[in-house]
Order: sequence, then C-alpha cells, then structure tokens
Amino acid sequence: GQCFIWHPAPVGYVLHPKNRRGYAHLATRLKGLSILEAGCGIGCGAAMLSLQNAVIATDKEARSVAFARQLYPWLRCAIWDVAVTPYVQQADIVVAVEVIEHIGAYADAMQHLLESATQAVWFSTPNRRNPNMGQERPKNQFHVREFFPEEVCDLAAPYRVTAYDWDT
Repeated sequence: GQCFIWHPAPVGYVLHPKNRRGYAHLATRLKGLSILEAGCGIGCGAAMLSLQNAVIATDKEARSVAFARQLYPWLRCAIWDVAVTPYVQQADIVVAVEVIEHIGAYADAMQHLLESATQAVWFSTPNRRNPNMGQERPKNQFHVREFFPEEVCDLAAPYRVTAYDWDT
C-alpha cells in the first residue's frame, strides 16, 4: 500500500518502495503518452507519471481527488468511479495500480478500463498465488476479491492480453 507524510506545503511524494519502483518503470516505459490513472488515491503515482507524460489522475473518492489537487497543483485531477462507466475522455494508456481488488463490480470495472484506453491498460493487482494472500477470502480488509493471473486475463478477454508476473 501507499504511505504519505503530511506537510503544510505541497512537496514531493512518498510512496511505498514497491509502488515507487512500479511507477518509475511505467514513467520510463510510457514516456510521452497520454495517461489516465484510475484509483489515484492522493496522486503520488500520477505525480511521478506526470513528469514525462500528460496525466489525468482520477479516483472515485472526492476527498482523495481534492487532496491530490492540493499536493500536486499542476496535476489534472477528476472524479471517476471506474465501476460505473468508462471515462469521458480516452487516453493512450490507462493505469490502474492496485485498484480492481477493491471493487465489487470488478468485471464492469475491467471493461471500463479497457474502453477508456486507445492503446493499452497497465494494470496491477495482488497475485492470489502469493502464499501471503488469503486463499478463501482476502486477508486485507479493504480487498473485495483477489485474483489468480488467469482470472485477470479472463476478465480482459476478448482483448489481446500480455500478462507479466513482476514481483516488485
């Protein structure tokens, strides 16, 4: 998960090291593309991505979006509930880092992520094969469901899917 330190003035960002490595990888790999981030939380990852890309940071929680705007005033932020509808404007890439496991209507959410991208969706979620994950039900109280890699690929069908098991 993400962690942050409150400071009275907007300064930098603090991310869990695993997430920071993932966002750094994406920022380099997606350089120059328009990016829509679903489930941005307080905007730390979107702020990293925005250093080399045009980014719209979205979250369904208005409080998170308002906080992201305070922390990163240059960042374009909007409210979007990915489980309800595709985003109003497509982007080259949609990024959803550790989002789908929090959504009850996960099949709808996956469809909306895919419909909001013109090129690709970069998506991560905990791997249920990990021995630290709950096998019957999620150990994390905020997770509605955790997935096996094959289940994620099934959700994305009939789109072309490339699955990576990248242990960050």
